[in-house]
Amino acid sequence: MRIDSDVLKTIDNKAAAVGISRNELMNQMILYALSNMDEPAQGEAET
Repeated sequence: MRIDSDVLKTIDNKAAAVGISRNELMNQMILYALSNMDEPAQGEAET
């Protein structure tokens, strides 16, 4: 996965602030995003 260096710095700062690893924070953010996504309306193509 490629991530902009400024975004990565922000992720590192947030992870350090809460005392977890970058990997753990990214996993938490991805799981949160997936669980809060709207389901596509019936008939819409999934991508």
